[in-house]
Amino acid sequence: MGLKIQSDRWLVLNYVLSAPGEWTARSIADDIEEPFTAINEARMTLTRKGFIALGERVGRSYTLLPTVA
Repeated sequence: MGLKIQSDRWLVLNYVLSAPGEWTARSIADDIEEPFTAINEARMTLTRKGFIALGERVGRSYTLLPTVA
């Protein structure tokens, strides 16, 4: 899967790689002032493709962790 620079998937992956386990989809959406639904869709795609994994639950969200992929 190719990632376009500055796409939602690219942004989510950069946040996860910069601080593993510290970001959730909701906190990323709040930080970049994007709709949560768009960021969550990017998170679901990256999870499905194996680029990120879900960590511990924080409220209604999960922290995001990078994988070896």
